[in-house]
Amino acid sequence: MPNITIADTELTYRLKHSQRRRSVQIRIAPPATIEVVAPAGFPQKEVEALLHKRATWIATQLARLKKLASDPVNASLEHGAQLLYLGRPRQLAVMPSPAKRAKVILEDDRLTAYLPAVPGQDDTALLRRALHHWYVRSAAQLLADRTAYWAAEIGVRPGRISIRDQKTRWGSASTRGNVNYNWRIVMAPPETLDYLVVHELCHIKVPNHSATFWLLVSQSVPDYKKHRAWLRQHGNLLSRLLEN
Repeated sequence: MPNITIADTELTYRLKHSQRRRSVQIRIAPPATIEVVAPAGFPQKEVEALLHKRATWIATQLARLKKLASDPVNASLEHGAQLLYLGRPRQLAVMPSPAKRAKVILEDDRLTAYLPAVPGQDDTALLRRALHHWYVRSAAQLLADRTAYWAAEIGVRPGRISIRDQKTRWGSASTRGNVNYNWRIVMAPPETLDYLVVHELCHIKVPNHSATFWLLVSQSVPDYKKHRAWLRQHGNLLSRLLEN
């Protein structure tokens, strides 16, 4: 991967060309790699010129990742680690269990994972699977309930609800009314989760981000801008837990 010096800092960037891109997309991947997806045939020299032009934004993102690296929340799956659920850190406890299957239970601010004691078993892999299953199941139940509530408030009838592990999206809605949610949203505060549900349900009525769409969102979530900002600020924190 080529290097580039931005704001007196030497950085590595990864360039990929795509036939489907019509503009240049820039993102910062932890710990400090710039990922660029450019339209087919877009010159590397112009990519580097654009990176220099976005130097202030890149520096801000790098500072955010540095701060994230020092945050203990969602940083590990060890006993005593802090894992987010509904906007609050929950202390992880890993306990042996005589049962044949792993089980995860939330009690107040303690998230306990009971793992069967099997000789030669990879407890780390088992713990990851158990926690992933618990988060996805919790997200499915909670999002189904909140979708039903807000659908009645907004006056829409959503179709299928799917829980996914999306890399760059918190949710989406199809023209047929099917709604997709990123399970990681269950780590966000309840009010932010509700904003996402309202956002996607409003897309059933208005399939774009026009002024009409945002007016519809604001009727249910007047402070929606606060929740959009929360997701932008904490998205990396949510995404680094149980990442593939």
